[in-house]
Amino acid sequence: MSVLGELLAACVAAPADDAPRTVWADAIGGDRGELVAVQLRLARGGTALGADERAALREREHALLAAHGPTWAGLAAFRDITRATFRRGFVEAIEVDAAAFAIHADAIIATAPFIRELAVTGLLGEAMDEVQVRRATAIVPAVAAHGITGLLLGPCGTRPDMPGRAAGFESSLPFTLHALAQAGALAELRTLGAHAFDTIAATELLAAPARLADLAHLSLSYDAGELGAVRTLLHHLPGLRAFSFHAAHDPALLVGDLPAGCALQHRAQAAVEPDAASVALR
Repeated sequence: MSVLGELLAACVAAPADDAPRTVWADAIGGDRGELVAVQLRLARGGTALGADERAALREREHALLAAHGPTWAGLAAFRDITRATFRRGFVEAIEVDAAAFAIHADAIIATAPFIRELAVTGLLGEAMDEVQVRRATAIVPAVAAHGITGLLLGPCGTRPDMPGRAAGFESSLPFTLHALAQAGALAELRTLGAHAFDTIAATELLAAPARLADLAHLSLSYDAGELGAVRTLLHHLPGLRAFSFHAAHDPALLVGDLPAGCALQHRAQAAVEPDAASVALR
């Protein structure tokens, strides 16, 4: 293994430690090393960074990723990965087709070993039929095996009646949550997002609330009629630090349901703006 390879392995072995990343950045130098230094400064700076310094760092981060991001991501071989997000110098989140991740997870993680979050695509359809259910749950073994701690699940079409399940909901989330619980992987999630959240999805989560005790970030899109289910869910997430939602109701209705110290954001649009450090790969 080369010296750079050994230094990178040290980063992978201690993903929460900035020191190995700094050593790797110094060794590789150039623009690539600068990105690591810039993002580490942004991550560590917090409120101590002045507005001007933060703006300058963000501008430089954007310029570096605009020039080199897709190349540095190193994921060109995987046609179903459409976006990559760099944090602290390396790709930590990707937007990927559900079926592709289920099949190629080992190769994807070997290429980008810092990945911990997935925005899952490819679940759209005219009906949430048996095929879509399989697609929605096929990622679960790979999520559990690779220590994925963040999931954003996109919308699905309304499904018909299925034996043993209530009819008519429009999200892949309940199926995926049930499969995650069965695999013992819910406890690993720190970030969870879902479109078309409903009472059935909430029921799956509330079936074993202790499994979500460490969930820190939650993002939901839902109909105003689901407000009661959302409020109940929030009462069972004591570790939640940020909740964002898209729904047609007054944000003040949720304030009393949030855990202490939890930030609330009402999104005007259902779609979330891409992370400032994300780059389109397709």
